[in-house]
Amino acid sequence: MNNLNYTDEEIQSALKNWESRKKAARTYYKNRYHNDEEFREKHKQKSRDNYLINKEKIAARYQIQKKYKQAVRRFNYYKELGQIDKFRELYPEEYKSYFIGV
Repeated sequence: MNNLNYTDEEIQSALKNWESRKKAARTYYKNRYHNDEEFREKHKQKSRDNYLINKEKIAARYQIQKKYKQAVRRFNYYKELGQIDKFRELYPEEYKSYFIGV
C-alpha cells in the first residue's frame, strides 16, 4: 500500500510538474486547434449532431432538474434579501425537499 507521507520538496515538485503539463497542454491547444477554422467547424457539427441524436434524453434530464433549479433560484433570491424565513413560509415543500440543513 502506498504511504501518503510526502515531503514539502516532493509536493512542490509535483505541483511544478502539474503546472508545466497544464501550460504545455494549453499552448498545444491554442497553437493547434484554437485558430483552426476547419477543426472548429467540425467540432461544432459534431456537437450539433450529438444534440440531435440525444434530444429526448436532454429534454428528460431538463424536466427532472427543472423543479430543483427553480427552487434553488428562489432560495438564492430570498437568501440575498436575508429573508430565508419568508421562503420557508411561501415554499415549505421545496424547503423540506431540497434545503433542510442549509
